Amino acid sequence: MGYDANGDMQNFLVTGATDGRLVFWDITRHVADYRKLSAELLPETPVDTGPPAAIIDNVHQSGVNSVDVQVIEDSKIMVASGGDDNSLAICELGRGITTSELTIRDPIRRLSNAHASSIQQVVFTGFNTVCSVATDQRITRWTITRNDSNDCASTSDSNGIEMKDMAFTQVADPSAMIILPKPPHSENTSVLVVGIGVEMFDL
Repeated sequence: MGYDANGDMQNFLVTGATDGRLVFWDITRHVADYRKLSAELLPETPVDTGPPAAIIDNVHQSGVNSVDVQVIEDSKIMVASGGDDNSLAICELGRGITTSELTIRDPIRRLSNAHASSIQQVVFTGFNTVCSVATDQRITRWTITRNDSNDCASTSDSNGIEMKDMAFTQVADPSAMIILPKPPHSENTSVLVVGIGVEMFDL
């Protein structure tokens, strides 16, 4: 993800694993190096990202399957994640004291059992709107109510996350979902669900 923090473009890599944590890495310098060398063959060598810019523990009870990011202000980002624990989690982060630091700006919001089985994909479909798909073959759109609190990270079950609408997909074992480019003059957002088959939905 990349966002403009007070005039400085920053790039962060977000990772999630089976420990249920979200980890944010500042890769701004490496992106700049890549752009400088884009016309050349880049060496296939590991890069040192340094220490994490932020770590959020206990976002999920087990594996993190999907993460999506939305820039909500110049210095704030909203992160949505879905996991094997069937829950949908939302958190907000902002720029810290240094350019390579992120701080949690809002208590973590988690909706336990947002689905009846593991969530496979989450994508933002609009401002403060996120869509999720799970192996229960449900596609659900959620609205997120933002909180102006600057408290430290905490959890509150279902706080600020409400179902907007829901549909069932005929795709068995759905494993991915993407937003399709919106046609000119169209008011609908289309998503493509992929698994054992493909199906398109207009939201």
